[in-house]
Amino acid sequence: SSNATFKLSGAFILFSIGVFGGLLPLVLKRGKISQDRIKLKSAANCGAAGILFATGMCHMLPESASELTDIWGEKFPFGHIFCGIGFLILMAIDHSSAIFAKNDSKTSYQAVSKGSYFESSCSTDEEEPLSPLDIMSPVAHNHNHGFDSSGNMDAGSKGFFVLLFGLCVHSLMEGLGIGATATKLWGAVIAIIAHKGLIGYALGSFLSDHKPIFEHIIIICAFASFSPFGIILGLIMTESSNGIQSPASSICVAITAGTFLYVSSMELMPTELANPKNMTIKLFSILFGFGCAVALGLASG
Repeated sequence: SSNATFKLSGAFILFSIGVFGGLLPLVLKRGKISQDRIKLKSAANCGAAGILFATGMCHMLPESASELTDIWGEKFPFGHIFCGIGFLILMAIDHSSAIFAKNDSKTSYQAVSKGSYFESSCSTDEEEPLSPLDIMSPVAHNHNHGFDSSGNMDAGSKGFFVLLFGLCVHSLMEGLGIGATATKLWGAVIAIIAHKGLIGYALGSFLSDHKPIFEHIIIICAFASFSPFGIILGLIMTESSNGIQSPASSICVAITAGTFLYVSSMELMPTELANPKNMTIKLFSILFGFGCAVALGLASG
């Protein structure tokens, strides 16, 4: 069907973008971060935040809540409960890396590297505050923050593996939500492509400094494969139901809606809006992303 083709195409694109972003640091030369790059990163993060927020709030949550109400009745808001569970699961995974990482006055590892929090202590009038996305990049190493050889976390630490586990679980949930939903979530796929490319690049930048090339490639390919795997798993669940409403697929969609709301409202937006630089671009990108996702949803029915 066209829906299955759309999802499989999305799986291939997401894998390709994840691999491309993760391997790009191997061929790029290090350099000073530019204002254009800061603006582009902020616009991409804010646009993705608006799209993910609209997709979770306006499409996935209402769809899953309606389906679960049809299956189990109106006695309890099961869709919203599973949405909350997805929100809290990702929050717990995000913050669990802090348990294994040392914390001092300069560095904070309270979330996996998806832009959850930024390091305000290194902020100046000339520089953009460092987020965990930046902390994992070669540029951040010049400021002695993040995962350096004398710092708080290295490639062999428990914190790094928890961080990597969080990234993989998050990617799996993103794919699962796209695969399990009955509609074509164009906006969500576009947002995840932008998001996955940025995170793949951040992870690849860290790995290029701490791992041999072979291990770098293996880790990036494994990370990139989780979103496609989630899409295929969700597609199998929907196809195997033979048109009958399945609580399993609806639950997956509701949980993924919670993860989308968490990523957009607790990670991407706070990170970008906490710094007043380029605020007009940031606000416009959030509203533009939200509007595009809503319009795509209306157009696709």
